Amino acid sequence: ESGHPQLDPNRLWSATVGPTVQLRGSSTVGSGVLLQSRPAEENPEAYRTLMLTSWHVIRDIRADSHNAVDPIPVFVRDLDGAKSEYTATVLDHNVELDAALLILDTDEPFEVGAMLPTRHRLGSTEVFDDVVSVGCPLGNDPIPTQGQLTDLYHEVEDARFWMISAPTYIGNSGGGIYGLDSHELLGIFSKIYTHGSIRPTVIPHMGLVTPLGAIYDWIDESDVASIAEGAGCAVIVLD
Repeated sequence: ESGHPQLDPNRLWSATVGPTVQLRGSSTVGSGVLLQSRPAEENPEAYRTLMLTSWHVIRDIRADSHNAVDPIPVFVRDLDGAKSEYTATVLDHNVELDAALLILDTDEPFEVGAMLPTRHRLGSTEVFDDVVSVGCPLGNDPIPTQGQLTDLYHEVEDARFWMISAPTYIGNSGGGIYGLDSHELLGIFSKIYTHGSIRPTVIPHMGLVTPLGAIYDWIDESDVASIAEGAGCAVIVLD
């Protein structure tokens, strides 16, 4: 008997799996999260689509190409399994948070995009909250896994991360962590926990996540965008 009778699988797919994209270099595979497309102020018929991911995914893809300015390849998969290839341009990044903000190099709108919660909603997040992690482990198409938030104060080199029990693996980096009930984006998957130094073993239920609240703070302090809130949700607005 399900503890979440209100869950709608189609809505959950559209809110979590649909916005998840694959970022790929010649030897690097990671994930990214499309945000909801918004009309451009200068031309309402053109749309802007922003994307969040982990900075180390962008860094590794650029290392593959030996070019620090090339657009990032983005592969989008729809509900029927069809794939489309785009590119995205990096707007800003934060090494400490392991986060990056990009914009898709197209003016077409996307039907799916992650919903962003308000800071108030993020402030109510607690250990044991049910979450869904979606990413492209080992180069697969987006895969959702379920678990819980297990730690909200895990520090790595003076940066604070969340820990989740949803199984994750190499390639999940840059993918989203969502509230199971709210379907809202709560954070960006950053790091795989490993044990041992000679032959490290991946611990798939101890993944580390950059919390969205920290990403909001970074974006608000940047020169490229800011966070706007209203009607119970948040949006990233380009400056």
